[in-house]
Amino acid sequence: MRVIQLHPGFDAADDIVRNLQFRPDGQALVGLIGDVGSGHTLIWYDLLREKVLNLDHIDDDDEAREWSPDPALNPSLELLARITSEDNNDERSANNHDAVRLTDTWAKPPENVVLSWSNRGRSVMALGFSPAGVLFVGGSVLPRAAVIARWDAESIMSGSEPDEAVLLDIPLPGDFLPSAFAFAPNGFELAVGTFNGYTLLTDLRQPVEWNSLRHTPQRTHGQPIHTAHYSPDGRYFVSRSRKSITVWDIETRLQLLHLAPNDTQLITASAFSPDSRTLALASEDGTIALYETDAFMERMRFDWKQGSLHSVAFAPDGLTAAAGAAFGRVILWDL
Repeated sequence: MRVIQLHPGFDAADDIVRNLQFRPDGQALVGLIGDVGSGHTLIWYDLLREKVLNLDHIDDDDEAREWSPDPALNPSLELLARITSEDNNDERSANNHDAVRLTDTWAKPPENVVLSWSNRGRSVMALGFSPAGVLFVGGSVLPRAAVIARWDAESIMSGSEPDEAVLLDIPLPGDFLPSAFAFAPNGFELAVGTFNGYTLLTDLRQPVEWNSLRHTPQRTHGQPIHTAHYSPDGRYFVSRSRKSITVWDIETRLQLLHLAPNDTQLITASAFSPDSRTLALASEDGTIALYETDAFMERMRFDWKQGSLHSVAFAPDGLTAAAGAAFGRVILWDL
């Protein structure tokens, strides 16, 4: 086990490392630094040379919102999408987050394109990239409905007009409002987490029909889904609210695991190993729990006494894992 200080300028208690990902070659980590609902800095760290590769500070003048989904990175880890406000004096725009800023973070200086959402909805609530790099944006529309728009992000950054790069608008049923996106490895099966604790599933290759999964048992009140993801083999699906985490068998739609720890052990992040045989859970109590997916029983638990953990990721080869902590630190360990 070793502890990495990602950057000397980020060493405060609220410099928590979230949304950890390994670059596809496994030689670099990328993560967000910053507390939930505050400013974020996106950082790439070279594990071999032990140095920062790239740094993109997100100037958040638009943090006064109840729901603060994290920025989304495309599969190549180059394009970043984040919620912003349109730059005009319209009162509605000033009070709502009705635009998305798409950034090429590796350009010098970074290149930005603002995608207007005001003619499609009232506020942006969810962001996500498909495995093919298509940007999905979800939000509410008046009087009480929701819609998802798909933008061809690469075409936009190559110079296409945003309105010309809109691929499709997808309405959501009933009173469901989107809070998170997840995509199956095939890139066609879309899962939409909602504010009332459900997950809506559809296959984009067919006319849109929604199936639903309830995150919590029927007797409990649904919490907004903060994050969701599939296992690499597409067999399992995970959704996480603020207080609990649930795992399903995606074919049978049966719950395989539901954990609702107390407030001092809240689960903050989850990740599957590349072979889908292990699920790792990070917790605020500073532990990482590993579950075998054949029976979803806890196999191992680590506690390195580094304080609360807020993210977890496996390297592409499955031999190394990483967890994000406070004070801008990342813990690496061999499996």
